[in-house]
Amino acid sequence: MADNKNRYGPFSAPVDIRKAFSTKPELDFVLPGFLTGSTGVIIAPGSTGKSLLSLQIAQTIALGEDVFGIFRDMGEYGPVEAQIKSGTVAIINVEDQDVIIEDRLHSMGEKFNDEEQALIEERLLIFSEVGKNFTIVSKNEQGRLVPSMKLTEATEFLKKLKPRLVIFDTMNRLSAGVDENSNGDMGLVMSMIENLNRQVGCSSLIVHHANKGSVLSGNSDSQQAGRGASAVTDNARFQINLSTMSKDEAEKIGMGEMSRKSWVRMDYSKVNYGPPRQAVWMMREAGGWLNGNVPAPEELAEAQGLKPKEKYKKKPQNAKSEI
Repeated sequence: MADNKNRYGPFSAPVDIRKAFSTKPELDFVLPGFLTGSTGVIIAPGSTGKSLLSLQIAQTIALGEDVFGIFRDMGEYGPVEAQIKSGTVAIINVEDQDVIIEDRLHSMGEKFNDEEQALIEERLLIFSEVGKNFTIVSKNEQGRLVPSMKLTEATEFLKKLKPRLVIFDTMNRLSAGVDENSNGDMGLVMSMIENLNRQVGCSSLIVHHANKGSVLSGNSDSQQAGRGASAVTDNARFQINLSTMSKDEAEKIGMGEMSRKSWVRMDYSKVNYGPPRQAVWMMREAGGWLNGNVPAPEELAEAQGLKPKEKYKKKPQNAKSEI
């Protein structure tokens, strides 16, 4: 009898086609459209709130509830609440010191009662690795990129923790020493994160900066808005983009300059394992966290009696065109 280990050479057992035909598999989603075991990306310009959003996502999963209204969807009869399964989350932050993370958590603390705070404390682990040389890759003696010792140690720890989600913040610091414009290098980085997912049994979400071109052109919501090589987006199965309300969008509803900067839109620019999802407007609250449990900006503008600039006003139907 042939050894099953060698039956398929270098491959694992193939997909059970007969079973797939007869039984629909149960798909487990960490977030709407974000399949367990896959890798996702948050892309945004600096100071838009991507690290705060990742922290809010972590607390959302820890509680198993969309407390910030980030993932609501608009159904036929109004907003539809997202179904979130609770679990443990680990954040590896190589950009912010402990005191900054604590300050951000404090700004959101009043949203939670004592029981909820205790549950978040139990299920959320945040590691600030600033200045500790935590990188995903390193170079061996031949100059080839290999998984770093830190990543190997982190993988072993996470296998015991069994988190539902691991958040890496941010890509450029975690991939230090790698050419971020090289699709080969960045594809290898993404492959190493995918390997971590497989070993740990989790999903990973990577915080990544937008490129300057997309910001200046007003396209920071596009799928290719990420800085550096396109391999990051190409390999990710889920991507959300953040962008501050543009001047043009604000003028259309009569909103002033200071007010528009309080609004951030979250676009689902890539959802491989689900239907397209609508963008969500969120308002910055004290401390910078993003609140999706608010009416859309145009609704608030209308309620406040704001008027669009002259060039955006609709002409009366009986108005005659000038020749």
